[in-house]
Amino acid sequence: MSLQDLSNYNEPISQSQMEIRTEYVEPITSNTLKYTFRLDQAGYLDENSMLTFKLLANDGAGLYRTNVWNGALGSIKRVIFQVGDNILNDIQEVYKYATLKNMNISPTERNKKLGHYLGNQFHTHVVNSSSDVASDTYRGDGALPVYNTQDDVARVGTITTDIGRSGINFGKFDDGTNAGVNSGVISNNADNNQQYGIPLGFLIPAIRGQKIPLFLFQDQRILITVEFNTSEKYVNNLKASEIAYTTDGKVATAGANDVIPT
Repeated sequence: MSLQDLSNYNEPISQSQMEIRTEYVEPITSNTLKYTFRLDQAGYLDENSMLTFKLLANDGAGLYRTNVWNGALGSIKRVIFQVGDNILNDIQEVYKYATLKNMNISPTERNKKLGHYLGNQFHTHVVNSSSDVASDTYRGDGALPVYNTQDDVARVGTITTDIGRSGINFGKFDDGTNAGVNSGVISNNADNNQQYGIPLGFLIPAIRGQKIPLFLFQDQRILITVEFNTSEKYVNNLKASEIAYTTDGKVATAGANDVIPT
């Protein structure tokens, strides 16, 4: 094609064709907190390939949500990436590494881009007056909490949690009054719960920035094993009877077996 052809805007140019196949791989072995996947020896594996899952509450009595800082990323305890008998990566407490590596970015990118996949939703607000109220109604009940009522020491200029826009309203800082889940509640019906997606580049350093041709490993198994944390590591329980703030300001957490991956 000549330069003259490219500058002729009345002449349609045929588009290049590219086939993109997306394969969903189910685990070959699993128990409550540990899953092993065997990848098909076709196509490519890159950092944007995703581990997708839902979370399930074991009872219908709690009011559960992933923490608002790193969301479902906090659920991943260990990831093993193995080709044949060679272990390329075995990362313990991978949620700590992945959070430090990927979450310290601008609030807009963290909440709008990553929040879509990870379920994190942490917004802050600068208090501008003694009567400054939340930017949105709390769970649709019409109540508009005042910031320095929530936090007795919040003065003008204080940076505080935006209780209307964050995934959790942490309630009054001394006793948790009005605390509750604003979005992303985890119920005991998986069909009603949010599906999370974690890019494998977050979890496996060996494939960060890489594109691995799986079809070259015809004689070797390619395995990814994922082990999850128990739910007290990354899930909050905002049920009224469970909210008992202590002097160190901890938000009520779920029990170890209250929420499981599915």
